[in-house]
Amino acid sequence: PGVAGDHDVWRVMIAAGLVMPVLLVVISMTVMPESPRWLVANGRHQEAEYILRRTHPAGEDVHAVVEGIRREMDAAAKGDPVSWKSMLCPSKDVAKMLLIGVGIAVAQQLN
Repeated sequence: PGVAGDHDVWRVMIAAGLVMPVLLVVISMTVMPESPRWLVANGRHQEAEYILRRTHPAGEDVHAVVEGIRREMDAAAKGDPVSWKSMLCPSKDVAKMLLIGVGIAVAQQLN
């Protein structure tokens, strides 16, 4: 015995699980600004400065921030590209950090 419609309760739960995340993404897309890094990478420096003026404290030199982003991007472009070898055969330091991280994750699952 149960209330009429009890067999459809799972549908409401599934619908809420589908609708709520979509609503949150749509709302956040209307509120969140473009990435200044992406704007600089696409040559839209004025828009990047505008976004940074909105998100940084008043009086901060956003032009210097944009120039810093541009310099970092130039330096990254000149650096060594990421290769499969560097990811599959990491340095000893990176391998040690990876082993510690995996070890902690395994220990958490065992407890």
